[in-house]
Amino acid sequence: MSHRLFCNGIQTSKHIAAGLLLGLGAPMLAGAGSPSAQFTEVVGKVSVGSLVTRGETPAAVGQRFTSDEFAKTARQSRAEMSCDNGALIRIGPNSVFRFDLTRGDYRLDQGRGLFVFPKGQGERRVYGGVAVAAILGTTVYIDAAPGRIRYYCLEGKCRVGSHVLYCGQLLDARGSSGIYAVPKRGFDVPTFLKSNDLVTAFRRPLPSRALIEREMRQR
Repeated sequence: MSHRLFCNGIQTSKHIAAGLLLGLGAPMLAGAGSPSAQFTEVVGKVSVGSLVTRGETPAAVGQRFTSDEFAKTARQSRAEMSCDNGALIRIGPNSVFRFDLTRGDYRLDQGRGLFVFPKGQGERRVYGGVAVAAILGTTVYIDAAPGRIRYYCLEGKCRVGSHVLYCGQLLDARGSSGIYAVPKRGFDVPTFLKSNDLVTAFRRPLPSRALIEREMRQR
């Protein structure tokens, strides 16, 4: 039997079973056009593949990345992409990322991703593993593995079902049926900023670092 839930106005199957809303705003309508990006940093073995032919070629700094392609990293590899809409995406080792072909959404099919979306541009959705995150102008870290997904709120206000997450709170969901019953818990943001490779291992500073540190001081 297919179990369906309604999350933030989005009907979801048991494989996409949660909505994470960061802030408030108008949702992005389907068909609004898929984004594109440019690689701004490539370390290790990073490839770009075609969703049509499934062929892959090595990625390079300055290379365009569009909605009919996917980006994949190998072990000890990472990549950073700057989107035309101002969003910044970083993916860690053993990760697969792509844009949705028709809805303008973002998909982390596996691995770890750090997403920074500008404020004032409306809602963006990030699909990862068993759940979907609806994001509005904030910074979120996602760790997606088969049957498990973790959301880390670094700055902004995050809502997952009945859970509201603020800076320094995370949701660790396993499986797909009981995601709303999972308790939220805290994590140490200063330690995260010092130790997480998607923050520390790239050449340029995280653009939302000042916002994160301001919210840390206000907690």
